[in-house]
Amino acid sequence: MKKKVFVLLIGGVFITGHARSVTEQQPDVHEQVMQGIEMVYLHQYSKAEKIFYKIQKSYSENPTGYLFMAALFYLRIVDEESEAEEDYFYENINNAISKAEIALAHDENDLYAYFYLGGAYGYLGMYQARKKEWISALRNGWEGVLQLKRIVEMDSTFYDAYYGLGVYDYYRSKLMELLWWLPIITDNREKGIQQLKETMERGIYSRESAACMAGKILNEERRFEESVNITKTMLQKYPDNRIFLWNLGDGYFGIKKYEDSEDCYHRILNQVLEIKDQNRIQEIKVRYVLAQLMAARGNREQSLQEYKTILSYSLNTDIKRQVSDILVNSEKIVKKNIKDTIK
Repeated sequence: MKKKVFVLLIGGVFITGHARSVTEQQPDVHEQVMQGIEMVYLHQYSKAEKIFYKIQKSYSENPTGYLFMAALFYLRIVDEESEAEEDYFYENINNAISKAEIALAHDENDLYAYFYLGGAYGYLGMYQARKKEWISALRNGWEGVLQLKRIVEMDSTFYDAYYGLGVYDYYRSKLMELLWWLPIITDNREKGIQQLKETMERGIYSRESAACMAGKILNEERRFEESVNITKTMLQKYPDNRIFLWNLGDGYFGIKKYEDSEDCYHRILNQVLEIKDQNRIQEIKVRYVLAQLMAARGNREQSLQEYKTILSYSLNTDIKRQVSDILVNSEKIVKKNIKDTIK
């Protein structure tokens, strides 16, 4: 089943400290970061932006506010399928990198400076991958991983760092499956999954991010029940989070609970339709999954109507390019139905 590609990758979504972070020295920052993370996962982006902006203004030389603001803009870009805030993303990423580097120039053993630096490079790599700037994406993604490796070499109990490392270990091994002609490399997929689970259990601010990625990866591994259990737990706190709902919908689909899966995607669709000035990309992706689910449940007419709805939208050239596979497949299915009807 085709689905949206999630925001999460190497470097982490909404990562920051550990009990020994700079935020421990500034309790108000710690509290604000926690509030900001909660607002993000509740999709209350404007409230989160105000919180992170306040941190920037109060502690302008601290990379915390800049990294979290960049993470927020990245998530909105992916979630709403719009690059309207791209400039703000780059501005905050560059500030986070420069301020973390300054901190390391003063203290080369500053774990949190490495952490913020690794997170910033990770986000930069993710965004470049989204734009298919593969060489830059790989370079910056790897730079992010190097920072996280330095952290755990100095302190193996820095559990938030294992999020990015877990994602790296899993997808590096996954990639090696495709490069079958290369020398055998250790399969670290299970190691990566366990690192994500450890972050969920023992991390501080990377727990939600680790849960998002663990749910996605477990679905890819066809370990649907595990994915469903993790995701249902997170939805108790964030009942309308679209990332968790995507994971849950996929998990239910995998274990053939089609009605429950369809409910998840209807909930996503209802939210997407409320997004101001949405460009149809997210809506089209959700409707495409719903069409497949309806077909799996034997609701052929409803499924066909979803495909027709997808094809009915007036889209500009750029939007058509981004959903071209869905448009082509939907048209094929509708045309086949017409031929079958004529017969």
